[in-house]
Amino acid sequence: MLGETAALSTQEVKRMSKGLLRTYLRTSAQAASAEQEPAAFKSYQAALNQRLQKEVDPEFYSHWDVTPTPLAISLPEWTFLKSRAGMMMRIVEKVVEMYINGEPSLDEHFKMYALFRPYMAKNFMTWQEYGRYDFIVNTNGEPVFIELNTAMASGALPMAHVNRCFHESAPDFLRPDGVRTTLRYDDPDEFGREILRMERVAATGDGALAILVDENKKYHEADLIRTSLERAGKKVVVGDVRDLERRGGDIYLDGVRISSTYNKFRLFGATHHWSNEAWENNRVFMEAVANRRILSINNFAAMTVSEDKGIFAAMRLPAVQAALDPREREVVEWNTPATYLLKEGPVLLEGREVELISQLKSHRGDFICKPRSDYRGTGVYSGRDFTQTDWEKLVDTLPGQNYLVQSRVDPAMVDVTHTTKEGEVAKMPMRIAGGIYFNDVVFQGLVMRAAPWEVVNAINHAHVLPVYAIEQDGT
Repeated sequence: MLGETAALSTQEVKRMSKGLLRTYLRTSAQAASAEQEPAAFKSYQAALNQRLQKEVDPEFYSHWDVTPTPLAISLPEWTFLKSRAGMMMRIVEKVVEMYINGEPSLDEHFKMYALFRPYMAKNFMTWQEYGRYDFIVNTNGEPVFIELNTAMASGALPMAHVNRCFHESAPDFLRPDGVRTTLRYDDPDEFGREILRMERVAATGDGALAILVDENKKYHEADLIRTSLERAGKKVVVGDVRDLERRGGDIYLDGVRISSTYNKFRLFGATHHWSNEAWENNRVFMEAVANRRILSINNFAAMTVSEDKGIFAAMRLPAVQAALDPREREVVEWNTPATYLLKEGPVLLEGREVELISQLKSHRGDFICKPRSDYRGTGVYSGRDFTQTDWEKLVDTLPGQNYLVQSRVDPAMVDVTHTTKEGEVAKMPMRIAGGIYFNDVVFQGLVMRAAPWEVVNAINHAHVLPVYAIEQDGT
């Protein structure tokens, strides 16, 4: 199936790249229409968010600001985006496979994960079983993938409910022209059906799915997952990974046999991570995964190697470049930002050797600094948000803190009509950070977040846009 995502020709790439810019032009036109009816817009926005909080999940949606300026994407544009994401998946799979097989340069690059390698088990044809690829569309219309959330991706089910509620209730002036079509995750029940299909492939046998939290108690999205699975006919239990029991060859939680797990924990986050005691406390779970007694939806390879933002630097290592075909190398060049581990020493930048720290300090507007294994925009710094003096002071503190450097992507901007903090309806150009979701090798749907500032994240008060897919338009 991975072979079905073969790269498009250069001409096709250029043609479809314009198509992603057309998505933005179409969305901006929709924002202009919404701006003409401020009272109706403001009233509907409030009603939409109240419905999501009241009918779906009050805790989760209290953190989201859903703004009914829908991203209007056509099927050809969606097909192109899926194609580029599919090529990225092939590349990531090669990197993980080479790490599993002991490629020395990857051993060094991902050395912090050495203790987890015995527990990296693949139940399908890919190491990435469920997750999200985050991207920015640049000014040329190319999607540039900036993070891979394969450990504990949020947004798939929340976006399904956003899209469903918007479609059911939006007034006509907020709906893009054209015949609406659905992405797979526009249906919240699709998640449950996909997990059951994955269980059948893995031959897990009878049992419940356990939504597992660790000592950090990250329960967000758990109720949405439970509801979708139960509607598909799957029994669900929610509990602590430390409470799993082994009975013979089976794993139990609260007296119920477990066939698969959805893991709501991070291993290496700055705030939320496994403690040293986790190795002992979570031994039952780790051995069950290693011995394939359960299906772990987001496995240890996904929670380490592919989740690590340093994978974009790994793609540029000579051994990995030699293993990629010409089309894959083009995707690394066109569709990922140049990425370097943040440490002293020379790097190749645009074909010339420079000293990384000096380059980072002297060209602050060209770089983003990120922790390798955190999420929600935590600890992400853009040089454009700092004075020169403060930027140099910050950069001096980062070596040795497991940070990396990415070349800043100049994004295409899209107009978003929204309600301001002062209660006024306004339209302004914003940056969009998108995410494309997958189960196994199938790309299912999108989350789109918009904000006027440099680092865009839904938790950090970005606007979440409904995604409205249309079959085709005349542009």
